[in-house]
Amino acid sequence: MKIGVVSNLFPPFSIGGYEQLCGKVCNELAALGHEIVVLTSTYGGAASDTNGYVVERRLKLLANEYDIYQPFRADPDERASITNANRLTVSDFQRRHQPDLWFLWNLFFLDDGIVDDLSLLGQPVVLFLTDNWLIAARQPNAMGQFFARCVHGSEQFSPDAQRKGDGAVMKQRAIFGSRFMHDLYESFGFNFEYRVVVHNGVDLPTVPPELFVPRTETREPGRLKILFAGRVVDIKGPQLIVAALPLIRARASQTVSLTIVGDVQDKTFASRLNEEIAASGCADLISFREPVSEAVLLQVFNDHDIYVFPSLYEPFSLTLIHAIGAGIPTVATNVGGNDEIVMDGETGVLFHKNSPSELADAVVRLAEDGRLRSRISHKGRHVARRFTFRRMIRRIENELLRAIR
Repeated sequence: MKIGVVSNLFPPFSIGGYEQLCGKVCNELAALGHEIVVLTSTYGGAASDTNGYVVERRLKLLANEYDIYQPFRADPDERASITNANRLTVSDFQRRHQPDLWFLWNLFFLDDGIVDDLSLLGQPVVLFLTDNWLIAARQPNAMGQFFARCVHGSEQFSPDAQRKGDGAVMKQRAIFGSRFMHDLYESFGFNFEYRVVVHNGVDLPTVPPELFVPRTETREPGRLKILFAGRVVDIKGPQLIVAALPLIRARASQTVSLTIVGDVQDKTFASRLNEEIAASGCADLISFREPVSEAVLLQVFNDHDIYVFPSLYEPFSLTLIHAIGAGIPTVATNVGGNDEIVMDGETGVLFHKNSPSELADAVVRLAEDGRLRSRISHKGRHVARRFTFRRMIRRIENELLRAIR
């Protein structure tokens, strides 16, 4: 099977885990004997691609080429010129490579007309929808209202309360990375010819049970070591744990520290976060650390007592799977795909977003109950095995073959 992959970003250039996941999926499909040809953007510059398949970096994103978090400033004519050039590039790529089907990943900062162009060429088009990019492209005002109400506001997303799919059936096939993402697209009226949920997966290290860190006691007597690991951006919620830290310090019986592990590419948000840290009176409790590889992630989890995942919006978190798979007691918001991974009171503790007090209560509850930490750690390690990369890749391969048949 010859698979044409289109993605806005492709390793080594990425913003989050999904671009890296795209690279891993392509590598594995190639290892399974499929021919892979990738079309992606020029963002990040040239790269020496040594993965054994074609990667053409020719598309231009409608984004600031120096800082993707900053606004893209271009007049309508310039935007139209970039969009037209991209669509010609896609047409040329198709003519030269003639894939058996198209496998489209996140296309943020690209014109969604590419989807329709490819659908007219005769090959099946499969969308791997791990985020809201297609909704944002086709219903930007409605997506903006959703974020105002359900992400930055107090309203909780409920698919039953949203408008169900009532539009024309789309010719593309959709693979959703989570049940939440499936429900979100349906609530915005997207009807696909065929749709299925394939939960994203990770490679979890094989660790003998006796080598897992026991969680009945904290790593250091009398000290509670809290961890945040993820992109340091507003949507991931590190500001919530900073706001909760004074409450945790006041309520916990141990001394407290917080380690923030992640990239700080969003300089505007990083500046704001530093101001909030200074105002919290807890700057002496907080340390920052650069992002780490998956190989090191297990040790980072083992060095801490509680992992906090306070995201405001989350399609389906790979880091969250790593966390419960490592057995670290976890506190997470009850948003997006989080509750597909974390079962409240069983594999972690859930709290309502934008509530530092509730977050503090959840952390202190775990901090003061060693048996609860141990029980959550044990069950989390087993539940995480449902979300392996190998299981994910088998299902993706089957769905792509099904699309061709």
